[in-house]
Amino acid sequence: MTLFSLLKKEDYLMIKWPIAISVVGLALSASIYFGIDYFNGESVQDLRIAQSDFNSARSRVELIEEEEATIIEYIGRYRSLAQDGVVEDEDRLLMFERIADLRADNRLFPVSLNIQEQRTMNLSYPPDIREPGEPVALRSSEIGLSLNLLHEEDLIRLLNGILDSPGLFQLKACNIDLLSQEETNFIYLSRHFSTNCDILWYTFDLDPPEPDPYGYGY
Repeated sequence: MTLFSLLKKEDYLMIKWPIAISVVGLALSASIYFGIDYFNGESVQDLRIAQSDFNSARSRVELIEEEEATIIEYIGRYRSLAQDGVVEDEDRLLMFERIADLRADNRLFPVSLNIQEQRTMNLSYPPDIREPGEPVALRSSEIGLSLNLLHEEDLIRLLNGILDSPGLFQLKACNIDLLSQEETNFIYLSRHFSTNCDILWYTFDLDPPEPDPYGYGY
C-alpha cells in the first residue's frame, strides 16, 4: 500500500497550496538560475568586447607615440631638406642661371649644360615599421657638364659651387683631357684642358602618383 492510496480527497485539497507554492518556487528558482547564467554569459561577452576595444585603443595610442617620437627625431632633418629645396620640384631654369653665375664668378670658359629626363623611384619603408606612412618617391636627373679649363682648379671651383648650392647633388664621374700633349707650361691664358662631368641631382616627391599597374612607369 502506497502513501497516495492512503490520502483522501480532503487530504489532497489540504496540501494542494503547499504543492503549488513549491512548484512556483521551483519554477522561479529555475528562472533565476537560467537568467543569472544568461546574464553572466552576456557579461563575459561584453567584457571580451570591452577588452578588445581597450587593446585596440592601446595599440593606437602606442602607434601615435611611435609616430610622435619619429617626428621629433627627424623633424630637424626634414626642415633642413625643405630649406635646401630638396622636397620641391627641381627648377631647371634656376640651375642654368646658377651655372652661369658660377662661370662668371670664377671667370671660366663657356660651360655646356645638359639635363637629362628625370627618373622616379618609389622608396620602401624599413620592414620593422608597423604602420608605414605616405609613399615617398626619389627623383633623379643627370646633369652633364662640359667645358674647357685653364687648369684643374677651374673645375674644382665649379664643382664646389654646384655641390655647395641648395639642393642634393652627387658627383658621378669626371674626365679631364689634355688638349695639347706638347704644351706643359700653363702660365699663359689658353684652353689647356677639356672636361666632361656627370652630376646626379636628387629631389624627393612627398605626393607621388599611383604606380602604373602595368609597370610602365619610371
